[in-house]
Amino acid sequence: MVNILKRAEKNQKNLYNDIAIGATAGFIGQYIGDVLYNAIENKGYFWEIRSEDSLYIAGVVSGGAVAIFNEKLSLFSSVVLSVGLFYLVFDASDQLLGGKGMREANLIREFIFDVIIIYILVAFQNKFIELFFPHLNENSDNLFADEVIVTLVTGIIINAYYDIKNIIRQKNK
Repeated sequence: MVNILKRAEKNQKNLYNDIAIGATAGFIGQYIGDVLYNAIENKGYFWEIRSEDSLYIAGVVSGGAVAIFNEKLSLFSSVVLSVGLFYLVFDASDQLLGGKGMREANLIREFIFDVIIIYILVAFQNKFIELFFPHLNENSDNLFADEVIVTLVTGIIINAYYDIKNIIRQKNK
């Protein structure tokens, strides 16, 4: 009985760690996306936050929530959940904070496009890691465990995609 309780306590601790790592990856990924955007657009203030608060809120919530189901979902399902939560939380929080939210005529097309591109990017990242770093230590409890680093890199890749998409969209207007 004691072993079952210890195992349950360890699983709960791991879940909280996963949520914290996912939420942190969402925030850091958004911030690094802002820095990359400022660098690409040749702004003089690389380190400043340029995004709305609602983008950070959506990144934190979707990153943390997806971490809960990470082990239970396929990669594609995880991407669909992440993008869907991001859209939903961004729309709601942006409107609550006085913004326009996601009032786009092609919302479904945007969602499908984002899911496909993000799936390809993350699948490529996973294959790259599998090929070149096959012995990642997923069971480490330290702050710089391989799993933490991979999660942060994934957050950065996804947010960089959104920022590049935004730059292209602005250039085409």
